[in-house]
Amino acid sequence: MAPIKRFKNEQGYALITVIFTMVILFALGSVLLNVVLGEFKRVETEKKRLQAYYIARSGAELVADSIINNKIDTENVVDTTTQTK
Repeated sequence: MAPIKRFKNEQGYALITVIFTMVILFALGSVLLNVVLGEFKRVETEKKRLQAYYIARSGAELVADSIINNKIDTENVVDTTTQTK
């Protein structure tokens, strides 16, 4: 018996399969890269927000401590809310 041929020309199917697979992998890679970069930006923003918070808080605590321990002469502090131009 002679072998049965399914298709007369199968050479193009391998190329189409490889190109289709590469397109799918490229799309998945692009999505993954986009997610990773978005997460990186979010983490950097959160890090800067926390740094600003703790810097402001430590400054406020330093001023409060200085006022409580009379390290700042509060009688000579100018009240800018009542001054007129």
